[in-house]
Amino acid sequence: MLNIILINYNSTEDTIQCIKSIFRSVQKNKCGIYIYDNASLEEQVKILKVFLSDVKKQCNDFIQFVECTFGEKNLGFAAANNFYLCRIPFDEYVWILNNDTLVNEQLINSIFNNLPKDNEICYMDCHTFDDNYHDSGLHYTSILTGKNSVKKKSALYVEYVCGASLIAKKTKNLPLWDESYFLYYEDLDYEFQLRKKNFKHKKIENCYFQHKIGGSAKKQTSYNLIQLRSQILFMKRYSVCYPFYFFAKLIYLIVKVHSFSTVKTFFRYNREIKTDSFFTEASHLH
Repeated sequence: MLNIILINYNSTEDTIQCIKSIFRSVQKNKCGIYIYDNASLEEQVKILKVFLSDVKKQCNDFIQFVECTFGEKNLGFAAANNFYLCRIPFDEYVWILNNDTLVNEQLINSIFNNLPKDNEICYMDCHTFDDNYHDSGLHYTSILTGKNSVKKKSALYVEYVCGASLIAKKTKNLPLWDESYFLYYEDLDYEFQLRKKNFKHKKIENCYFQHKIGGSAKKQTSYNLIQLRSQILFMKRYSVCYPFYFFAKLIYLIVKVHSFSTVKTFFRYNREIKTDSFFTEASHLH
């Protein structure tokens, strides 16, 4: 059984299109779809409930269920994933998939032909909705600056599987996501947890999904601050270069952002965010 987890937050149309593409792709293998709604607006919830009441009638021997939980408050991406991840039985498969994606008609069959073994994380190629190549499911983050990239630039860039699409077998070794991150950097932190459990990356060749990118996260000040907080949390926890990051980020905010309130928030986050671990094994940076 492949259990697909989708998180919805005020992007119901994206979620609906994603579910429709999953139904088109499932042809002979057993799947189930879990949706967690992170306290979307009432109108969005209403639309999703109407759609789900209809789509559940289409469940069959292949797509065996479509289950949705409507949260009373926005838990964030990590906590919403954990809600279902901890409920899925051991030895079944989990596909954490962004709701602003589409899967092609052959993709799920290909996934079943390449299901991960214990301690493997599967990923695949990704394209944007206009069918331009985006990345291969691997991202990189600088341990110096915390900046994300789709291409490795030096040994100081940490490789990780993008949380937009991540497939694993549910075993006792598979960790939950760190709920300290509300949004952003949770997949990078998850990579470090996976490494501690000796998980390996496995690419599913000649397969891709389409990703709108940022369907739930708009380029607004609130989201920028959420990203800043997550970046500080990650850098404090794992980077031995944190003092360099602190001063480099401060200069960037002063010179580029020109926002006194953002600089003030940056200082407040650095003071408030506590962590009890630092990443010091240089060999893991490669």
